[in-house]
Amino acid sequence: MDYPDRWKDKLADEEKREKIARRHWRPTWRHVLVLLIIGALFALVFWPNGCIEFG
Repeated sequence: MDYPDRWKDKLADEEKREKIARRHWRPTWRHVLVLLIIGALFALVFWPNGCIEFG
């Protein structure tokens, strides 16, 4: 597709796209594991008729 010149000035070149991709956050397996543990703890504490009772 051939873009007009004014659009070509606004398009990111290959180097800029790579820089943006490196800056973008990607979760690691540790992040996923921590989120699963936090979700399990919230489910234990706040689920109706859950395992943990406070008083």
